[in-house]
Amino acid sequence: MDTVTDTLRAGEPCVAGDSMLLPIEHVRITADRSNTGYRLTASKEPYAVIVRDANGLHAFTREAMAISVDALKQQIDNLDELLKQLSPQPGL
Repeated sequence: MDTVTDTLRAGEPCVAGDSMLLPIEHVRITADRSNTGYRLTASKEPYAVIVRDANGLHAFTREAMAISVDALKQQIDNLDELLKQLSPQPGL
């Protein structure tokens, strides 16, 4: 029987000046048990990127189509808190 875990998660942010890129990754883990043993596979691929710049916060798929940041917040645990931590601090 296969066990599959599919999840979206935030990657490591890249900050340059007043701009920030936050990659969103699709992670898939599959566990398979058979009569001969146990197999575990994992893969990670780009899903989207969140961009914070002077124009605000935007998200794009890997095909460069605009998507909702709020929709990503609903799909990714703690994304809202992470984005708040990565927001520019006034006066810095």
